[in-house]
Amino acid sequence: MGRAAPPSEQAILNRRRQLRGQKRLKFLISTWRTLAISGLAGSLLWLASLPRWVIHRPNQVTIRGNHTLSGTAIQALLPLQYPQSLFRLQPQVLASTLETALPIQKALITRQLFPPQVILEVQEQAPIAKTLCVGAVNPMEQRCILRQDLKPTPVQQGPAGIWLLDSRGRVAPLSSYPHLQTSGKLPTLTVLGLFTPAPPAAQKQLSKTDLAVDSPLMTLTQARQTSWAMMYRQIRQSPIKITTVDWRSANNLILETELGRVRLGPYNESFPEQLKALTRMEKLPRYVNPQQVLYIDLTNPERPLIQVREAGKAGANNQQPSPPTP
Repeated sequence: MGRAAPPSEQAILNRRRQLRGQKRLKFLISTWRTLAISGLAGSLLWLASLPRWVIHRPNQVTIRGNHTLSGTAIQALLPLQYPQSLFRLQPQVLASTLETALPIQKALITRQLFPPQVILEVQEQAPIAKTLCVGAVNPMEQRCILRQDLKPTPVQQGPAGIWLLDSRGRVAPLSSYPHLQTSGKLPTLTVLGLFTPAPPAAQKQLSKTDLAVDSPLMTLTQARQTSWAMMYRQIRQSPIKITTVDWRSANNLILETELGRVRLGPYNESFPEQLKALTRMEKLPRYVNPQQVLYIDLTNPERPLIQVREAGKAGANNQQPSPPTP
């Protein structure tokens, strides 16, 4: 076979012109795309700054789905600064804040342009217990402020003396539930020691405000909420009625029950076994007069102990093993 003839000089020139044309076309397309994107971004920024798509007042936020939790309490925890552009609103951040700070199971936030409005749909989580501020001689009269360091913005509630608690460890002041406050139909379970004192730096910052008068600053950590959620799942399965969870001491969790006061030691993985041991003692009143029981010690659930008063000696006591399980 013969060799292929080399391209002519004219063909090479034509190929070069074709390549230069393609490069110019690609450059023009790239430039047009950049200008289009920049123009679109500028237009959106301009639209976002228009007064017609900015909310200026809290009454431009519509809250739906709340039956017991007041709209005022929900709106107070929305991290919004007015005026607020609807295009700069972050619905997921707002929803996450409400679901983490309040007894709200689900929050859905949508933006409405005509007229400019924020619509918030919530699904409440029913309160199952009440918790108190601890530190006063009479805990029922102690008011405190609760601060939670959520991201991106910390939230603050109170001051309040009685708080309602859901099964996940989310709280709100009793005043956030107007109907429950008026009717007085509060949960029967009481939790003491759920809140812990806030760090000194936060306390110092609060002391500069008028709210600091007789209202200590407390905090509720995520670890505490997680522990409570696990604890409550186990408590509600117990056939023994529990009226108070005293968590004020990290070394001794105390339960007030229908059988009397129960000491458990530190809250840990033994808690389910301790509740089972308490269930096995449900017939205890047949053997021991409940008026004579000082407390039941279930620190070791395999060896329950009952502290009883000595007959005829006021203030004296005697420790006995629990009676055999019938």
